[in-house]
Amino acid sequence: MVETALAIEPAPAPLPALNPDGPMRLRIESITVITSTLNETHNHATITACLESTPTNTYEGRGVGPIDAMCKALQHFEPGFDVAEWSGKAIGRGSEAVAIIKVTIYTTNGSVYHGEGRHQNTMQATADAIADALNRHFLVRHRNSGRRKSTET
Repeated sequence: MVETALAIEPAPAPLPALNPDGPMRLRIESITVITSTLNETHNHATITACLESTPTNTYEGRGVGPIDAMCKALQHFEPGFDVAEWSGKAIGRGSEAVAIIKVTIYTTNGSVYHGEGRHQNTMQATADAIADALNRHFLVRHRNSGRRKSTET
């Protein structure tokens, strides 16, 4: 029997600590994804999520695949964003494996953000990666809005 050692890549640098005047962060509580190869319109995502300090709600989306359906469900938080790149790999074997998903999203103004998610469930890892990228977008937008305010006064 051959034993293999698996190295897990370090997680990306966490976003800065929150402060009361900082940007809101998207938190995904649960996802349900139903996918079908029979018909494009049968890919459906239900995501329970919130921006911190706001009530949790459930959002639904339909798309040409499970990732597109998740994006449609999350359009409530950032209309018009799109996942342009998705990559994933598993660390470990069998039911103990952890999916590491990396995404690149584009916002409507052409900005690009990267996100990463890790979970034993590939769809949860994907949703977490999208949320990570959106949170980076929210942080940059918040920082830029502060700069505009300081130059206007």
